[in-house]
Amino acid sequence: MCTVILLRGVVRGLPLVLAMNRDEFLDRPSAGPRLWPGSPPLVAPVDLRSGGTWCGLSASGLLVAVTNRGPERDAGKRSRGSLVVDLLQGGRAEAGKRLAAEGYAGQFNGFHALVADAAKAFLAEFDDAGLRLAEIDAPVTILTNGGPTPDIRQLLNEVDEKGTGTWPETEAWLAALLRRHDLPTCRHLDDRGTRSSIVFALPGGGTLGGKLLFADGPPCTTPYVDQSVLVEALRGPKWTA
Repeated sequence: MCTVILLRGVVRGLPLVLAMNRDEFLDRPSAGPRLWPGSPPLVAPVDLRSGGTWCGLSASGLLVAVTNRGPERDAGKRSRGSLVVDLLQGGRAEAGKRLAAEGYAGQFNGFHALVADAAKAFLAEFDDAGLRLAEIDAPVTILTNGGPTPDIRQLLNEVDEKGTGTWPETEAWLAALLRRHDLPTCRHLDDRGTRSSIVFALPGGGTLGGKLLFADGPPCTTPYVDQSVLVEALRGPKWTA
């Protein structure tokens, strides 16, 4: 069960922070963050089986993360990793229009999609009952594959207790939170578990000065590596597909 944490206006100087622990089958291959050429270019890790991603950042400063929703497994539908890539192709408004387009969401199995930039954020939920879009006003949002649970409420309480802080302070407690087994945010089962952890932190408007941390394994045993150079590269020469 993946865990996504969105912080808006919580970190001084970096008002948009998105962290995600990815839970997946142990035999599903993946690779860490890289630049994806295109217009706009993206930074995202890669699902090597289906070619998509679970969390990414576009050069426009848009962040998108996706988790599964519900037990539905229709192998004939598009990978939810391609949903993230689709939504990162435009701005936040374009992402909302794409999701709401007739028949689009139905191309995928059930999902939660969190879409955010410096101005606003929204959550899309899709399952047998249809598509639901809702703006996010709260400074802290926590998302998993399921709905509200005691684990999520405990996580929210712990994050709320931290209050507004600097990036070094937030980086330390956020990494500690993502390593925990008791809530749990870091999970270990026989055939699946937490495979990686990623943290994006952005200033208001754009990607200049943005940060990227990535743990290529369970964060409880794998150190985070600073890969902010990839975020900086989004401001380089224009990429083409």
